[in-house]
Amino acid sequence: MRLKISMLLLSLAVLCAITGCAEVQGKDGKDGTPGQQKLTGEEQPDANALTALAEGYRDLYEQAAEENCLNTIETKEQIIQRLAQSGYAVVDTENRINMENPESPEQFCRAAVSKEKAQTVILSVNGEGGFVCYCLETEEGELHVDRSTVYWEEGEPVVGYEGIFDAESWEYTEKGYLFFEEYHMPGYDGPHGLTGIRILPLDDSLRELNERYVYPAGYDGSALLTENWTETDFGNLDFYDLYDVAYRMKYGVRTPYDTGVISRESWIPAEEFENVVQTYFSAGVSVIRKHTVYSEERGAYRYRPRGMYDSCAAYVPYPEVTAREEMPDGTLKLTVEAVWIIEAKDQAMVSELTVLPLEDGGFRYVSNEVVSGTEKPEWFTPRLADGEWQSVYQNG
Repeated sequence: MRLKISMLLLSLAVLCAITGCAEVQGKDGKDGTPGQQKLTGEEQPDANALTALAEGYRDLYEQAAEENCLNTIETKEQIIQRLAQSGYAVVDTENRINMENPESPEQFCRAAVSKEKAQTVILSVNGEGGFVCYCLETEEGELHVDRSTVYWEEGEPVVGYEGIFDAESWEYTEKGYLFFEEYHMPGYDGPHGLTGIRILPLDDSLRELNERYVYPAGYDGSALLTENWTETDFGNLDFYDLYDVAYRMKYGVRTPYDTGVISRESWIPAEEFENVVQTYFSAGVSVIRKHTVYSEERGAYRYRPRGMYDSCAAYVPYPEVTAREEMPDGTLKLTVEAVWIIEAKDQAMVSELTVLPLEDGGFRYVSNEVVSGTEKPEWFTPRLADGEWQSVYQNG
């Protein structure tokens, strides 16, 4: 009962605060007669309406903040579902969850491509419990953006206005992504001006496969998805990168040997290192030692964390699984596409990643084959070779 009353009050507050709305029609259909208006997802909300939207999921925010789980996909899904009751289109900033109420944005994008006049509103939920509100208008092929943010401060929702601008460039892709760019003066060194929002949905089963097998590894800090390799030939894969990825996936945190002291070497006990790698890769001890520096005397693997000279790009793509195929040997072949927001590309690279689900609930990576975008990805930097590392950190 409390939730129903809360949502009723939310709806009334949002309706009262909407600006630029058409006149309300009464039950008899005549203009000006008192009645209830159903939002179409196109009406631009003002600060009061945005605050009311946040208040509508206060209980979800407070519980997640207390449990320190604001930045989980489960919490974002709950907030999205609650916000969607307002009638607005709602998605998450990472595009990991299908948009709710996508009808208005879909119509808007088609109108923009046809150079027709249209408007829409999209709410994008972030990992801090707030959201970004994009009020979009288009006419004659131009895209106008009114962007504001809602965040929580000392337990209360606060509305901040980030800017109003005409997009320097924009594109609505066949895959269903809307990209638009805010112009920045030459020499600007702040956040990039690109925004990418997935309008069209992905099949839920493909999203589940992505969350389980692909997204946790991703493109950050390894060539797992950008090189051709198999279990019998790991090719150019760096086993220290594989260790970093496997440790993060196995334990949910970065390896403790990545201390932040980039000139410091560590020695990881053999059993510990091998156990982490072999959780997700069928690599024997001899193969692991062939691709690493191993000390028989110490019974350990040398480990050097990445530093400023071999760190990867700040903005890397994220993966999407767009197709699956069950193979006769029990493996799954997943078509993985790299979505690179900063370059406005929703297929910066496409590969076929094969995984083997295991009876104990785990899985193993079997192979990867790049099928398009075969040039070396700009976002990835290989680790320093021995000579390079010594030159930088010991002789420099």
